[in-house]
Amino acid sequence: MPHILSTAILQKEAKELLSDQDWKIDEIEFIDIIYLEDTLLQEQDFISNTPYFIFTSKQGVRSFKRFMQLVPDYSCAHQVYCLEGQTMKEVLAVPNLSIIATAPDAKQLANEIIQSKPLNRIIFFCSSIRLDTLPNKLQENKIDYHELTSYKTIEKPQKIYQSYDAILFFSPSGVRSFLSANTLTPQTPIFCMGTTTKDYCSSQGLLNPCIHAAKPTHLSLIESVKKHFYSL
Repeated sequence: MPHILSTAILQKEAKELLSDQDWKIDEIEFIDIIYLEDTLLQEQDFISNTPYFIFTSKQGVRSFKRFMQLVPDYSCAHQVYCLEGQTMKEVLAVPNLSIIATAPDAKQLANEIIQSKPLNRIIFFCSSIRLDTLPNKLQENKIDYHELTSYKTIEKPQKIYQSYDAILFFSPSGVRSFLSANTLTPQTPIFCMGTTTKDYCSSQGLLNPCIHAAKPTHLSLIESVKKHFYSL
């Protein structure tokens, strides 16, 4: 019976995939999110008059939604470049946002933006902790790009004493938080929700078997876990 650690709370539909399995899964959060909608409110005019947005996380979209709720009758429409999976799902739920292009990771999303040659400035709704992949590529190609820190990512490391058959990671921040208090035995497989998180694991020198989900969703991540253990 596999015993699995998820470093974030899984969505209900993902957990239901394991409901008929004799598996045990522990969910322990290694990061906290603090939304900064009041900060965004100070940039109301700038946001309202910017036609293009970038989102690389569902938290970025949620921060914009919380900002909208503070602005009576917000009716400005914006075109969006975003990551696939959970982020895209959040974007599609906001009537004011329409998607121009999507990609599975930040590097490919940057390429999509560069190729589309946007005619006006772009706002990137990002975390207080973010990787340089997308910003560097946009700056190198002289894209009129502006960052707004729309939420804080707070790492909360926790020491794990239980031995697990697999670890699930959802973001580089979650990996960093976990590794700051724990070490992994090299044979423990790790499952990542996207290539950005997988690449970050590699950059930290982890030699574990590392599998990333076919799509950046909780559901796809659990499907990859099941596929792995059924193949053993």
